[in-house]
Amino acid sequence: MHMTPTKSAEPKFYNIALPVPLHGTFEYRHPTDLSIGLRVKVPFSGRELVGIVISRCLQPSTAPQKIKSILSIIDSEPVLPQAIFDLCRWSAQYYLHPLGEVFAAALPSKIKQGAGLYQTTRTLALASTEPRPIAEAHVKRSPMQLALLRALFEHTALSRGDLKQGQWSSAIIKALIDKGLACWQENIEANPDPGPHDPPNSAIQPTLEQQLAIDSVELNSHKTYLLYGVTGSGKTEVYLRLIDQVLRAGRQALILVPEIALTPQTLTRFEQRFGRPVVALHSNLTDQKRSEHWRQARSGQAPIIIGTRSAIFTPLARPGIIIVDEEHDSSYKQQDGFHYSARDLASVRGVAENIPVILGSATPSLESLHNVTSGKYTQLLLQSRANGAARERYEIAPIPENQKDALPDNRLFDAMAETLDRGEQVLVMRNRRGYAPVLFCSNCRWIAQCNACDARLTVHKQTKGLKCHHCGQQHPIPNHCPACQQSSLLPVGDGTQRLQETFQNRFPNYPVIRIDSDSTQQRAALTQMIDSIQQGNPSILLGTQLIAKGHHFPNVTLAIILEVDQGFLSADFRATERTAQLILQTGGRSGRENLPGKVYLSSRLQALPELRALLKNDYLAFSKNLLAQRKTYQLPPFTYQGLLRADARRPQQADQYLRQLLSQYQALDPDCEVLGPTSPIMEQRAGWYRSQLLVTAKTRQSRHRALKQLSEHLSQHRQPAVRWSIDVDPVDLF
Repeated sequence: MHMTPTKSAEPKFYNIALPVPLHGTFEYRHPTDLSIGLRVKVPFSGRELVGIVISRCLQPSTAPQKIKSILSIIDSEPVLPQAIFDLCRWSAQYYLHPLGEVFAAALPSKIKQGAGLYQTTRTLALASTEPRPIAEAHVKRSPMQLALLRALFEHTALSRGDLKQGQWSSAIIKALIDKGLACWQENIEANPDPGPHDPPNSAIQPTLEQQLAIDSVELNSHKTYLLYGVTGSGKTEVYLRLIDQVLRAGRQALILVPEIALTPQTLTRFEQRFGRPVVALHSNLTDQKRSEHWRQARSGQAPIIIGTRSAIFTPLARPGIIIVDEEHDSSYKQQDGFHYSARDLASVRGVAENIPVILGSATPSLESLHNVTSGKYTQLLLQSRANGAARERYEIAPIPENQKDALPDNRLFDAMAETLDRGEQVLVMRNRRGYAPVLFCSNCRWIAQCNACDARLTVHKQTKGLKCHHCGQQHPIPNHCPACQQSSLLPVGDGTQRLQETFQNRFPNYPVIRIDSDSTQQRAALTQMIDSIQQGNPSILLGTQLIAKGHHFPNVTLAIILEVDQGFLSADFRATERTAQLILQTGGRSGRENLPGKVYLSSRLQALPELRALLKNDYLAFSKNLLAQRKTYQLPPFTYQGLLRADARRPQQADQYLRQLLSQYQALDPDCEVLGPTSPIMEQRAGWYRSQLLVTAKTRQSRHRALKQLSEHLSQHRQPAVRWSIDVDPVDLF
């Protein structure tokens, strides 16, 4: 679709955002008036790029005669509605990221490459203006071409289905096109009216707590609500009831989930409840399917959209509500490139579109709990399980002193056997995938290391190889030790693959279902596993933290979490919070129906005060103590952080670059403290040597000023050998 505006004598100048890693916009000329938000094609550094018109440029900074012309205008209307356009601009400013790359992150790949904003169908149309007898004379020697031409004269245009039914080959079609008798036409598909929302009545009656939460949400406001509900309390039912109200008002709902793995079961549950299709947006879709779903959301054809992190930028024709499920999950923070938090942007978008935002979790983040205390969020509480089931019971299971690996002792094996023999299911969480974390030489003590990272290679038995879980490098397992040439290599430690083997040998009559990022790489694999688990047959479910995320396993009555103390001993100040969340999320998979749930936490250090405090109190009381500690030590959410990362191919190069920056640059805000440069725990990753500066400030404004000054200084003093990035509100300092 192309715009045909009226030309004027004087050229007009525009600021265009381009998908390049450079801050600011670029000036181009065009003889017509262009609307803000249109996509245009422009020349840039010897290639053609698709950019977005950001603003009119009244006083170009470049000499007018040197400003290049826009090559073509792609749209007749803005690609994004005003609220999303403004959200992208706000995000670029807040996260100090190039505007063009922010817009690129907000659009599906086909749309950012220039594909149409509307779903189109291709038809073969009559191109000849000649009278029918003269046109037919051109193809009288080819009966099939003649038959196709006559069909076109009769119907004017034929769809792909018509052509297939008529058995006209591509060669016959091409022959007519080459003779100028036919041509392909793109037709915009009319969006079918979704019709009135009239879902089947739900058999589930909300509990008093659920109904109170539902009634507390103001659908015509821009409030953000934190829905704190213990595991099994029925947060999803609250979501479904609110979405039902939104759809009845003729509006759309956007639901974010932390992992692609959760999307299929959420889609199924929502489709069954509402009796209409639900579209998904995540990175496992084909480019074609993703752009198709995006168009359906933008046009209003799709009433419910479920997606992962990047779906927060999805345009909606009639926005009604945004729901962020498992809001505490770190997957909502983009860890490379454009470092945005989808959870935080949900609240910003809710204000822009005047719609409510629901953040749901059984273990809310400390940031969200602090926002409740400070009055930014409204808290909704679900403190009992929806079906009246009792809360799971926790018990610490000491790992014997002489036991090197994390396997359960005989007492836990006995508990597993009793559970399985009763026809129930056991869940075991080990947050370490692979067969063994180390390949070790018992003769010379050599350990298999990644040559591109400061990390050990993990043994993967199924692929018969060594893999780095940081950069993805893979190597075959050597037959002899590379250092001493002896046949003395041993896999040491226990990942999920090794535990699967152990449990299968110990319990040969019961299936062991392993759920981790290795076993769920195929799209259908996880869905099949979940379906198998939900049939309820006695089995052992084994996995990494992926197994703890929002799944409903009604027949699980025993959960075992191996080596829980590792998380409490980390140098990362967020580790205690994350470990507590993981324990309660995993434990919450047990005892969700009428059967009581038991959770064993295997630990080497039973006297850990944090672990004892978690088991003694509920999560809210535990979090209150953590927040008090954070306040004492002036850590987020009571201060605001930004991380300036630099990477180089040579050791010390990034560190020297940041030291030079600090020596030349002393104009930091007095309310800011700068720590570093320091190397993260893994100094080398994927062949890059890393260094970083941590900026901590008392206010967001002073942090922004300091980071902006650093960013501008680095942009003016670029070193080709060093790459750098800024992470605002980092969740990973290591």
